Amino acid sequence: MQRLTGRVRSFRPNSSNPYNVPWSNIVRFEPRITDESTRAGVDPLLMAAMAIVESDGNHYWPGTDDVIAVGDAFGGGPRVGVFQWKPYYWADTVGEDAYTVEGNIRGG
Repeated sequence: MQRLTGRVRSFRPNSSNPYNVPWSNIVRFEPRITDESTRAGVDPLLMAAMAIVESDGNHYWPGTDDVIAVGDAFGGGPRVGVFQWKPYYWADTVGEDAYTVEGNIRGG
């Protein structure tokens, strides 16, 4: 994943505006993403793309120390962190804390 440079230029669903997110938002989480993707048997670039789609590659609200937490119509508490997974549903299965970077990447 170290080769990812520049900005994500693909378009957001239902929008004519591209993401325009720097790949460095994801590369900063190396080697965690590569390690976890290897453990799960998936391509690290797939995990990187998922994190861009879910949170623009941010674990915290930009400029703060507050973990991204977003409520939605599905209930069961917020989606949190870089991979936007719901601790209410997945914390016991995943065995990780979604509010930490490490736990969120592992759950992702």
